[in-house]
Amino acid sequence: MSGTNIRVIDLPDLGAVTDASSFVIDKAAATGRFSALALKTYCATTTLPEAPSTNIPYGRMNGAWTPVLGDAPSNSLPYARLNATWSPVVPEAPVTGSIYGRGSAGWTPVLPITGGNISGNLAATGNVTVGGNLYSQVMMLSSAVSYEWSFSVQGGTGHHIQSHRAGWYDAWMADTGTRQWNGPGGLLMSLDGAGNLVAQTGLWQTLNVFGFAPGGTGRKFFYAPTYYWEWNSTTGMLNWISNGTPMWNMRASDGLTFNSVAAVGGVGAYVNSSDRRGKTGITPTTRGLAEVLQLQPVAFSRADATTGSQEEIGFVAQDVQSIVPEAVRQMGIPLADGSGGLETAEPTLGLTSETITAILVNAVKELTARIAALEGGSQAATASGTP
Repeated sequence: MSGTNIRVIDLPDLGAVTDASSFVIDKAAATGRFSALALKTYCATTTLPEAPSTNIPYGRMNGAWTPVLGDAPSNSLPYARLNATWSPVVPEAPVTGSIYGRGSAGWTPVLPITGGNISGNLAATGNVTVGGNLYSQVMMLSSAVSYEWSFSVQGGTGHHIQSHRAGWYDAWMADTGTRQWNGPGGLLMSLDGAGNLVAQTGLWQTLNVFGFAPGGTGRKFFYAPTYYWEWNSTTGMLNWISNGTPMWNMRASDGLTFNSVAAVGGVGAYVNSSDRRGKTGITPTTRGLAEVLQLQPVAFSRADATTGSQEEIGFVAQDVQSIVPEAVRQMGIPLADGSGGLETAEPTLGLTSETITAILVNAVKELTARIAALEGGSQAATASGTP
């Protein structure tokens, strides 16, 4: 078994080789010793026929020698024959416990999908076609003209937030069911779970025919932009504004209702109840002819008349106040813009016709008594013959 070269074909029947057997090989003046155990490990237990000697590399396949093709590209890449063509053998993906896929000739980690499966298509134009449910914690859309939309679910609270542009967003509160609309300045409007709608700067119906809005010192109730009731939350006074002009006033402090720009008309006007049960300290008054003779009726036109400059006859409240102060009432403070031509530093004054009528009745009684006295004296003189 010695020689310069030992081929597998030169080996004896390995079945007769024992663990104590050894073989020596001499190749290029080098001597090596191999145990029978090594031979048994690395050699086949059967005698293989010699490959054909045709200067062609052969390999064993399915129990037969097969020519090994030698035309694979020599570029340091592993190749294999596929459909009579040499194809690069793709190296094995990294063994790291992650999912990998081939992208741009390299292995790339594949991100797992959580929360469900996506069933849809993403076209080359960017259109998303969804065939079922689409699950995502955050969704965002934007364009070149700065219009954007995003939807997100806040962790922990579960609140839903829809943003339309910077500072403009809607919110739905998962715990209460409240819906909020917000702008750059803060909350604009909210709708709670019970259906109560709260608008921060007013609530309007279509075409401005009905609406609520904050007033200067209270609230306004609109029928049209220039026709509305205005309630003062400080004084409780309610004013009717007609075409932008304050008309009717209802004062909460004393229950007085008055018109600040024109005379009050109608079938009967009652300033206060005249029932005896509502009065105390009832005594006759001596005011009468002396006060009536001091009163000065005047003709005038109202400075803010909206129906033209029709002349009226009456009294001036300030003139009557020094003579019969009981007939003068304070009607209220005019608007700060001086509407109606009234002084803004002093309250508006009005007259009660009931008081003036009462002293007129006394004046008539006094005159009647004087006439009766004069007539009685004249009759007595005629009866006695006195000329």
